[in-house]
Amino acid sequence: MFLTVFIVLGVVAAAYVTAPKSAPKDLPKNEPALVVEEDIKPIFLLVDDSGARLVGSDGIKALKWPDDVKLLNQPLSTMSGRDIRSGERIYLATDFVRAPVTDGIHSPDGRRSLHPYQAKPDGTGMVEVRLGDSSQTLVLRLSSGRGVRDARPLGWWDDETLAVVGFATSTRAVFAVSLSESLRVVAPIPDDAGGLEMQNGQVWYVTLQPGEGLESPPGPPSILHRITLDGEGTDVVEEKDTVIAQYRTSVDGKVVYNTYDGGLFYLNNTKIPMGEGVPLDILYDGRVLMKHDLQLMVKDPETGQEDMVMQLPENGGAVFAIQKNGGM
Repeated sequence: MFLTVFIVLGVVAAAYVTAPKSAPKDLPKNEPALVVEEDIKPIFLLVDDSGARLVGSDGIKALKWPDDVKLLNQPLSTMSGRDIRSGERIYLATDFVRAPVTDGIHSPDGRRSLHPYQAKPDGTGMVEVRLGDSSQTLVLRLSSGRGVRDARPLGWWDDETLAVVGFATSTRAVFAVSLSESLRVVAPIPDDAGGLEMQNGQVWYVTLQPGEGLESPPGPPSILHRITLDGEGTDVVEEKDTVIAQYRTSVDGKVVYNTYDGGLFYLNNTKIPMGEGVPLDILYDGRVLMKHDLQLMVKDPETGQEDMVMQLPENGGAVFAIQKNGGM
């Protein structure tokens, strides 16, 4: 029931947005004529059925394969984005198209991918790691010989260490697994943790207050938690009167999240209200890439400046944040 509530709340939060409150200033309302690569300062990449477009403060450039790969200033395999509609993690493939789900979870350096694998007959979990045309299956077993049951690959702590979640005892936990099959417990997590996700080398999840009875769904207070590779757990933020729906994080510790009642908030030492919207990513300059009604927006949490980039594609799409020096 808990996970069902999270799915429902995420869908409701994604739809609960209103029109922008300030007029666009820096970014174009509509797609302008193509710009030359010397003029554009890339912010993010938009990929949909119409192709790939590099969006910058100076315009929008339609990309051509393979000539414009250099504008991204990073290998395609290291680019990680978000589906505009569902918020699911998306990777980029050759020809500037979305990678298929079967590509697995990419390591930070883009060299390897992590995939689920059928458990052993005794229930001990396994995962598969692929590198080019070669693959490696890892048995998820502690040094004591106890296997991890109901195992699910979660992502990567770093380029050489992957994360899985499962049970080695009666308590659910997140584990660190090296490519040499060395496995250790990082930290326990609640069985009913929702929104469980690996972001920027850390595990994140949301907890709610259980309902008073079997027919009562969980609700606030809602807490966003973070776990690091060394096992340190932190309660990042608590919403006492509503439920945290979707969240995005940055490498340097910034967090943006929205709530069931439509609020959007930014955390960077202090909590900053940002009106309403659904977060997609945090850009290198600290601004937030978000969707608001049927518009793709960029908002500065410090100044409140909100700029419309474009109307959202009717057929959906994916956005990929560009590294700071991308295309420069």
